[in-house]
Amino acid sequence: MALYGFGSSCVYIMSSAMAVDILPEEDGAMLFGVFDALMDLGLVAGSSICFSFLSVLGLPINYVFLVMAVPSIMALGFIFGFRFFMTCVCSF
Repeated sequence: MALYGFGSSCVYIMSSAMAVDILPEEDGAMLFGVFDALMDLGLVAGSSICFSFLSVLGLPINYVFLVMAVPSIMALGFIFGFRFFMTCVCSF
């Protein structure tokens, strides 16, 4: 559990630092608030959806990481696919 806490704190700190660098200064506070709210919503919604799938499928809590791996793999595919697409488009 300590490893999970360390990993999630690193993700939140790094994503917040990147958001501060990217967001414009004039509306930065409002946009950072929206960014943080969406991160919190994703945390709550992701956990709720995962536990809903577990209860519908009748699986014990041990399978939580297996269920959460599906959207993670999809997100990685999207990220790398987008990076490949941008590399191809920008090379012209």
